[in-house]
Amino acid sequence: KSQLTFTIESSFADIQAKQIDEEVTDKLEELRVLTLKFALAEKKQLLQEAEAQGDDATVATLMKEVTVLQKKLGEPAVTPEIFAVDNT
Repeated sequence: KSQLTFTIESSFADIQAKQIDEEVTDKLEELRVLTLKFALAEKKQLLQEAEAQGDDATVATLMKEVTVLQKKLGEPAVTPEIFAVDNT
């Protein structure tokens, strides 16, 4: 009976840890996406202002920054594997 109880408790603890990892991962991914979208919106606003002023140098710089942010936004999402522990 005690072996069964231990097995059930171990399984429950493992499920809870995985669920916590997934929930934290989801929140981290949400934060990553929102941060990138905010930065992208900010750069696009600055880009519009630079274009309106005819500031070609600033436009070129901001275009590069927008491209970098768009690439980061397209990168793979944060996954629960970031919590994996390598005991080798």
